[in-house]
Amino acid sequence: MNKTSILIALALMTASCAATPRSEAIVGSPSRYFPDTTFDETIDDVFFDGKDYRGWYSNHLAALQERSLFEMDGGAEEIYFRFVWLRTFHNPVAIKVELTRENTATLTFKLADGAGGYDAGKLVKVEEKDLYKPQIERIQSLFDAINICDEPPDESAGFDGAQWIFERRDTSTYCVVHRWTPQSGPYWDLGRYFLELAEFVETKDQPIY
Repeated sequence: MNKTSILIALALMTASCAATPRSEAIVGSPSRYFPDTTFDETIDDVFFDGKDYRGWYSNHLAALQERSLFEMDGGAEEIYFRFVWLRTFHNPVAIKVELTRENTATLTFKLADGAGGYDAGKLVKVEEKDLYKPQIERIQSLFDAINICDEPPDESAGFDGAQWIFERRDTSTYCVVHRWTPQSGPYWDLGRYFLELAEFVETKDQPIY
């Protein structure tokens, strides 16, 4: 099955399996999480509107009680890094790192009781911890490796798996990129490091994929 066929099938599947249609998830939401054209792409001269992705991801961010990094004041002095992890059949996760101008950082881990490919559920766990200088430098280095503000569209798609969404917000720029079920490379390295910092333990009920 080629990429175009997979994307069409994926769009049909996500529209039917989610408790709240993903394309409508941001209607009435107090937050706007992404610019209007985010995740739009053209493949083989066929245009795919990213609104289903925007609605899907926004629905989960709202359930996780996460603020919009896109809507934040561009003059803010803090830098934010966020990893949103949506596994089809497992709990949605958001891990955010807030870096201050004094070069101190706080990590916040959130978990909802829904499933990444279905209903978002509600927030059930929040944990915070301070990060140290080597950890901060590692996060920055891994984000630099994916060049988040100038990444090409995701060229993979599928059904059961996970969406890995990375955001970065600094004083003047907001950037976001998503990838489906990376298994190696810079996206895998970055996501796994977020999970390591959050002390996420892989179990049978909480697999990493």
